[in-house]
Amino acid sequence: GAGEIPVELVLCRGDGGDVTAGEVRDLLERLRPESFMGGLPEELSLFGPPVPGALGPELDLWFYVQRLAQVRAQAEAGRSRGLDDGVEDIAQFALVEHMIRMEVLETAREVDSSYVLDYYGSNRELFFMPERRSILLAYVPADSLGRVGRPGDFSDLSGFTMLDESGEPLPTPLQVRQAFGPLADAVFSAEEGMLTGPLQDPGSGINVFFQVVDIEEEGYADPCEIWAGLSDVAVRYSISSGFESFLEELSADYGVEIDSSAVSQVDPWGGAY
Repeated sequence: GAGEIPVELVLCRGDGGDVTAGEVRDLLERLRPESFMGGLPEELSLFGPPVPGALGPELDLWFYVQRLAQVRAQAEAGRSRGLDDGVEDIAQFALVEHMIRMEVLETAREVDSSYVLDYYGSNRELFFMPERRSILLAYVPADSLGRVGRPGDFSDLSGFTMLDESGEPLPTPLQVRQAFGPLADAVFSAEEGMLTGPLQDPGSGINVFFQVVDIEEEGYADPCEIWAGLSDVAVRYSISSGFESFLEELSADYGVEIDSSAVSQVDPWGGAY
């Protein structure tokens, strides 16, 4: 939360003055809707705590801080012209902010498959996958080891492994070396199709048999196989790119400069987002 960082930390600089972490903290504490009978008054709604959205707290707080800076800059410009701060001006400013926000978020909504594939092509190194293996795995207690003896194939261990709906041994998903824990070296040195064991599990002392049934060599992930995660990363990149463009326009048009790294340190929801 803001209380854990210096109150003088500047989150945003603008023509109307700096916006500090302490000021944001004070506003968020004083303008909680539950502090007012009937909720936050309409004339203060611009400055109330941002409502957590689906794209993360940093996004919501980022816009909240830039809105404070814009309103402050607008008010300062009005005072320099001998004008009083007007509710209509502030409302108009809020409308402009909303339109800009929607423009940035609309960039993400318009991300299509071609954009996702272009992002994948430009950042292919992020999707390099190490070798992965799938195994059949059986745990045999010490008092059953004599009965098992030396199994001829994995079907002899069906009583000590997970089975699928048809009663066949169920293999693990394709997994990287680390996922197999203390068995990793044995699993990744075994030949495909060869039954290995018994080995003793270091944690439980139970005897383990396994058989490698599938090997996916290292290489770049197929976009179709990771589409959900790839799309999510591409959307976030689109939003980030929109922010950068917006920051440049904001600085040029309004004299407002936001320190995004400072804003990211402030958590108005106390970590309960």
